[in-house]
Amino acid sequence: MPEWEGVISLFQGGGTLYLLGKSDTGKSSFCRYLIERFAPLSRIAYLDGDTGQSTIGSPATAGLAIYDGDPVTPVATGFRFIGDVSPRGHLLQGLTALKRLQAFSRQFNPWMTVIDSPGYVSGEAAREYQFSQIEILRPDHLVAIQERGELEEILALFRSHPAVRTHRFRVSPAVRKRSREWRTRYRMERFSQAFAGAHRQEIDTMGIGFHGRLPLSFRDPDWEGLLIGLCDADHFLLTPGIVEHVDPVRGLIRVFAPDFDPERLASVQVGAIRLDRERWV
Repeated sequence: MPEWEGVISLFQGGGTLYLLGKSDTGKSSFCRYLIERFAPLSRIAYLDGDTGQSTIGSPATAGLAIYDGDPVTPVATGFRFIGDVSPRGHLLQGLTALKRLQAFSRQFNPWMTVIDSPGYVSGEAAREYQFSQIEILRPDHLVAIQERGELEEILALFRSHPAVRTHRFRVSPAVRKRSREWRTRYRMERFSQAFAGAHRQEIDTMGIGFHGRLPLSFRDPDWEGLLIGLCDADHFLLTPGIVEHVDPVRGLIRVFAPDFDPERLASVQVGAIRLDRERWV
């Protein structure tokens, strides 16, 4: 957008940028703008923490993409399963995910790291969540996009921080407000893309660890339809899956999931949402 041209000079030195703002303020568009401007010149790490409107990977996950020369096709990616499209009830998972993805990104030695945070900014719990994210991730630049000063309570916590530069921008008039229906449709489209080519598979649970929002019993029919993350030994996401059936006698779970390497499967993280794949597959 033309109004962003004048702010590019603020970030010519690279470093880590943390984007803060509620939904429909243009955070993701600003992140994409930075990638398009700087990726042809330097290596960029993009951390997408907005699990409801994911631009990397499927909803309910946090994603990392490394761009080097080409601002469209990443040279490397990584994903962490959160388990829901909202940070509420998953604050620890969100904090852990972005920190682990940031640590993973450092092996690529990016000149700039751009972090898109969730639009969860209103209320005491949201303020503490954003404070903790910023404290843990230690950005060089805190970029706030706001309409009427709604982020000032969060920004005040870093006003005197010697290592964090705060930048305040108004919401661009070109940013479009999205309806709840649009957001739901967008998530379904992203899920459809994530499960393209998926099919029924059986997982032997012997030696596999489980965590997250587990039903009370392995026999519980509430397993059916749950979104799960199939993860490796370092708890990075191999692929999302949807539980179709559990067989406690044989120790098997039947899932609908894209192909993955079963030898790498080390843990299953159970999410908090249920998907009816007939709506979008």
